[in-house]
Amino acid sequence: MKSLDITSLDNELAFRLRLQIALRYQAIKIRAVSSQPEKFDEYIAQRVAAIEKMIGKAVSVTDSGKIIYP
Repeated sequence: MKSLDITSLDNELAFRLRLQIALRYQAIKIRAVSSQPEKFDEYIAQRVAAIEKMIGKAVSVTDSGKIIYP
């Protein structure tokens, strides 16, 4: 799997990527405690699709060495 450091991106792309990663992360956390977790599956898939559109598939994202995606 290829790795990409988010600090190497321009500010606008880095911001949009961080936002999508954060939204995905929060949805996964909420899904874990939800009484209807399946309601979050499509939303999480949309976040993943947005991330993959920005950086491609099979790419992990790091922030100063810390893995933040997947």
